[in-house]
Amino acid sequence: MSLNQQIVSSIQTIAIVGEGKMGTSIFYSLLDQPFTLRWAGSREADIEAMQQQLEKRLRRSLKSGIITQEEHDVRLNQIAISNDLHDASDCDLVIEAIPEELTLKRQIFADLDRVTTPSCILATNSSSINPSLLFVSGERDARIIGIHYFYPVPLKETVELIFTEKTSSEVRASAEAFLHQTGKQILLLNESNGFILNRLFLDIQNEAYRIVDQGMASVEQIDTLI
Repeated sequence: MSLNQQIVSSIQTIAIVGEGKMGTSIFYSLLDQPFTLRWAGSREADIEAMQQQLEKRLRRSLKSGIITQEEHDVRLNQIAISNDLHDASDCDLVIEAIPEELTLKRQIFADLDRVTTPSCILATNSSSINPSLLFVSGERDARIIGIHYFYPVPLKETVELIFTEKTSSEVRASAEAFLHQTGKQILLLNESNGFILNRLFLDIQNEAYRIVDQGMASVEQIDTLI
């Protein structure tokens, strides 16, 4: 077995934290991958509705012949949906996808630090907050990264992988191997040049506003061009 294969096999159980648009999109992008999945919603999340949505999605795939009955049963049994972060205690990787509120994210990471194993990688999907701001303990510093997906996740191939000064080479390699395994193209960045695509998008938006403001084109024309 090659080193890369060993790295891929080390990430087998993954938790997604967050039931919003991004959390849902990330979760379903991994549904057809060979992972054991956990999906942790907030206290306000409708867990029953999330479970029903999953079961409906799997039944549709079964009826369409995309998966077999055995695959349907295995996937259903390998997925746990709840609003209890303790369900992430056996995970190799946790991806946080909650609202862009630093205080809230820090609390989630502090909770995850307590319930996950020391070897678990903690990743934030934040589009604006550097992962170093979420450090929760000295022992965990080397295992915190940013994995910035773009919406909708199944249709967007590019992912920004953001590492900090303390991210270990092992964690970087594991994260890269995981993303390659799931068919993503990686834009590898450090915190000083993170969120490059967001900067480009903001410039495009600003220019579009300027063009409309100067009467050079209508909103409808800009939307059509984009």
